[in-house]
Amino acid sequence: MSRIFLIGSGPSLKYTPMDALIGEDVMVMNKFGRVADYHDWKLKPKYYLKIDHNTIDRTQVEEIMWAVENCQKLFLWEQFRTGYKVGHSNYEDLPEGVGNLPGVNVQWIKKCKDSVYQAGNWKATQSWHLPELCTAFGGMSTMIQIASQEYDEIYLLGCDLGYTRHVDLNHAIPAYTKDTRDKSEMDNRNMTHLHEMAKRCCPVPVYNATIGGYLEVYPRVSLMDVLDG
Repeated sequence: MSRIFLIGSGPSLKYTPMDALIGEDVMVMNKFGRVADYHDWKLKPKYYLKIDHNTIDRTQVEEIMWAVENCQKLFLWEQFRTGYKVGHSNYEDLPEGVGNLPGVNVQWIKKCKDSVYQAGNWKATQSWHLPELCTAFGGMSTMIQIASQEYDEIYLLGCDLGYTRHVDLNHAIPAYTKDTRDKSEMDNRNMTHLHEMAKRCCPVPVYNATIGGYLEVYPRVSLMDVLDG
């Protein structure tokens, strides 16, 4: 049985023995490099995904360059390759790209039409539409879809949910983001919908190995029991 571990950014990662995953297939996302450096983890993930873009942080180049140096394959939103052209309405939010990344094993991902709708909207999608990746509700959903096409079992870590208005408490490191807006209600709604949809649509079992947190959609397992088993 093949398995993969998908890593979120929740505060539970502070108490998770991440280096116990060395030698396992691991996929990470977004600012994992910053989190890993902060905690001095030695883990080198196999895969990296970034399709989310925060127009306040604008740290996509830093994040992607870390992945280029540390991961074997990257899955990236296609807009990160070129940025937006001068004159485009979104130019100021993403004025530059990282280029074609020659020599890097990268798959450029197109965002689907469902990406613009939040959970709770009557137009919000209720299911995946593979083989085209569904990019609605953020990167974790996309990671689960990618993993489900190659692995027999999926294990989640750092998927805490329980977002609060205290931004520094929502992630595994302080100052994870410069975005101090209270998006807790929206994030909790979107992430809950994301995982409920994955539970319905994923063709392989998904297990929650997160320490604590509020995600109860999947069966809970102990990371160390999984690794020891």
